Amino acid sequence: MINVITGRSGSGKTAEIIRRIQEDTARGIPTLFVVPEQQEFITEQMAAKTLPPEAFRYFSVTTFSKMATTVFETLGGLTVPNVSYATQVSLLWQTLNDLDGSLTVFGNRKKNAALLLPLLTTLEDFNRFGVTPEELADAGSRTTVSKPLQRKLNDLSLICARYSQRLQAFHRGQAHSPLRRAAQALRTSDTRVFSGRRLYFDSFSYFTADETALLREVARQTDALTVALCMDPKNRDNEIFRDATETLSKLRQTATDLGQPFEEIPLSVPAASNAVLAAAEADLWEHRRSVPYPRNDDTVRLVCAPHPYAETETAALHIWELVEKGMRFEDIAVIVRDTNAWSGILDDAFERYHIPYFMSEPVPLS
Repeated sequence: MINVITGRSGSGKTAEIIRRIQEDTARGIPTLFVVPEQQEFITEQMAAKTLPPEAFRYFSVTTFSKMATTVFETLGGLTVPNVSYATQVSLLWQTLNDLDGSLTVFGNRKKNAALLLPLLTTLEDFNRFGVTPEELADAGSRTTVSKPLQRKLNDLSLICARYSQRLQAFHRGQAHSPLRRAAQALRTSDTRVFSGRRLYFDSFSYFTADETALLREVARQTDALTVALCMDPKNRDNEIFRDATETLSKLRQTATDLGQPFEEIPLSVPAASNAVLAAAEADLWEHRRSVPYPRNDDTVRLVCAPHPYAETETAALHIWELVEKGMRFEDIAVIVRDTNAWSGILDDAFERYHIPYFMSEPVPLS
């Protein structure tokens, strides 16, 4: 059975999953909580605080890559070599040499090593989202507006097909992706690796083609599979929830293909502690003429500045306004999309206004 829990942020999807896990583990049912790799540690901490100690006899947090490892440990396949980044670049270089004379866009620049890296990234994206060489060729044949785009799609189709052949040869005829290999192993083996278990997936807005392939084979074996998707059950046409809505449709189709029951569990957002902030969140992506909120208490303030420097000036002045009212500097956060874009602007304003700050940004270990 495939269950999908839908609801906006704050509707309690994760809490509902934890409640179901508590019920399963209390009955001695093995359960797996599958999350993106970057969420694994946080989820383990959360589970340790919310689940009773005895639950961990039947429960564990995992990821798609660890699920694939579990399959290989049970059915074999751990010895299949992984392709290093250098090997991928080498295989792509050989691919371009193989197609010398057949490429119209990339052929003249195959000697340029700088082309290899973005081209390799593009091929990885094609693989991640299940774009096939046939689909690229079909898109090229249907493109009549732009001849350069048509030639580029045709070249990419040839490169993608030949590169896939070289990867498959490197893997001795098996799939390049570990998740794909795990899905193939489950499909061709009589051993039911996930039989008797219940799986819960959270913090995903969509699944890649490789993840979808593995999820489908797992759903074929498991007793129950539950997925939480962040979306508005009452407004499925909202553009911001498009990925989740498409994922919901794919999961419903998967259940149909496997002959399994399907159920959607919609959750509503409870009354927020701050009605103004809840109203702003609810209408943020509703593309309609704004209506003033009748009970605005200055919790949410919208400032339209002519340039980034004016934005930072406004932010600095507002920070001092909050501090003079008794708030501490350490309780104030300034959030931007890209810290690099604001470097030299935001920090300069804070230093001029004598505002202590810490810039949290990723630093490469290399």
